[in-house]
Amino acid sequence: MPMKFRGSEEVLSKTMEMIKVIIYSLIISCFLSFSLAIAASSSQDISVDTTSECKTCEMTNGIMHCSPFKCPEIPASFEKYATSLQGKEVIVTLSEVKNSEDLPDTIHENEKVLKAISLFLQMPGIGDLSEEKMEWLFGYFRGKANWEDGISVWVMIKRIKDNLHLVGIGYAASTQPSSLYIFYDSSYKRIAKGEGGVISEIDFRLRGDELGVVFCRVPGSTHPAKDFAFLKKEKNEWFVQWNSVQESEWIAADGEVRYLGDDLSLIQVRGTDFGLGRVEEPVRFKILEDIDRQYIGRYFTGCWERKGNVYVRRSKLPRNAPLYERLREMADKREPIAIPFIPIGEENHDRSHGSKVTLK
Repeated sequence: MPMKFRGSEEVLSKTMEMIKVIIYSLIISCFLSFSLAIAASSSQDISVDTTSECKTCEMTNGIMHCSPFKCPEIPASFEKYATSLQGKEVIVTLSEVKNSEDLPDTIHENEKVLKAISLFLQMPGIGDLSEEKMEWLFGYFRGKANWEDGISVWVMIKRIKDNLHLVGIGYAASTQPSSLYIFYDSSYKRIAKGEGGVISEIDFRLRGDELGVVFCRVPGSTHPAKDFAFLKKEKNEWFVQWNSVQESEWIAADGEVRYLGDDLSLIQVRGTDFGLGRVEEPVRFKILEDIDRQYIGRYFTGCWERKGNVYVRRSKLPRNAPLYERLREMADKREPIAIPFIPIGEENHDRSHGSKVTLK
């Protein structure tokens, strides 16, 4: 008869139990790894939802003002940009911005901020984002830079084409000074300086190597006015050739600036008398006196024609004509106003039979 050994049976039993435990552990480990892989894969497909409002951080017009990198609402795709080599370079550059007493008034021309924006606009994949998403993403980077409390920056981005953008930069939406820049390739140039908030309402027309830019310099004004700049590309560099900011006959307050035709040769500008702020007081008061006497309207219209690289308002007057006469030429003419004359005490009188008086 074969002999049985009790000890060997116990060893075999324990060995089988250990094998079962190992197998179960491997199965569970594989399952968890597979689950994590699926979760990671699905997280990479999260798109940027710019329509939802963050419930934790303060956001206005797509600009984040607190610490957005702590916000649970930030899509995962933002983090992918931030952890890229180019994104890290942008964040490091922003982190070098130092706080100072005059920073709110000078951040729009801070070299570190400008360099960071230039690097940001050159990032791979940035051209696939909308203008709004680019502004959100830059706000996310700003939060990653761990700025001190009190430091802020607003950006308004307008894409012209790949590697060519217009960017308004300032400390706040409607208070401190700002600047409008053109960013191209790895370079940038300032187009104009603004007041009362970030330069806004940016529009453009590109025709070959020539660019027309319409913008609002003082968005915080109760009577905002639009200005115009003409830029030209020469040897891969963009240059500002002409700017309406210094033109006293450019009156666009509460009005409009529009092109006449498909190119950049003619521009029509229309605005109210609130745009006379660029005119010296004696001339301005004289024009306003005429307005009060009902001789001319409160709107002024001018047609500006391109002459070489500058714009000149079309006029029938000689070039040496006084500014008052030139402004009066622009004023919209209106007919004297006819109103019913109603004697005192006869307010309920049938007005169809009343006499009329003409105001002059």
